[in-house]
Amino acid sequence: LELNFIQAYPLSKITDELLIGIESIFPEMYCSILEVDEAQEKIYHLSAPRLPVDYCNAINGCQIGPKAGSCGTAAYHREQVIVSDIANSPLWADYKQYIIPHGFKACWSTPVISLQNTNVLATFAIYYDTVREPGKEELRMIDRTVNILRALIESKRNDMRIDEQTIRL
Repeated sequence: LELNFIQAYPLSKITDELLIGIESIFPEMYCSILEVDEAQEKIYHLSAPRLPVDYCNAINGCQIGPKAGSCGTAAYHREQVIVSDIANSPLWADYKQYIIPHGFKACWSTPVISLQNTNVLATFAIYYDTVREPGKEELRMIDRTVNILRALIESKRNDMRIDEQTIRL
């Protein structure tokens, strides 16, 4: 949160620091944040410090939808999506070929919804190399992280709007 007050510090670096901290507490987790575009149609990687780059590149710019992996589906339905077994999930039918070769077997994703409840700003995802569902401690961490992400993203976007208005003036 302190880094957020350094205006020149980009959101991607702030979120990298956040995810690295979470992954140091939960070393079996691989976390990512995907931003949703303003049209609410596509997702783009904002941060994924430990996920394979080729996987991130493969899904970058994918459409959100009712069967778009964990993140695209979470953004589409505006609700948490828990996929405990990627290999056998219909939500991952079009995407599992990108992640299974890297040994990942579960992916949970939670949308980060704007404070005004108007837009999905991003999704926060957790990957595991085992088939599993979240426990109470993990669910609490997810809720806290989503709230922090909402504050960070909205703050940085507000800063950008103020900068744009200042330039126009």
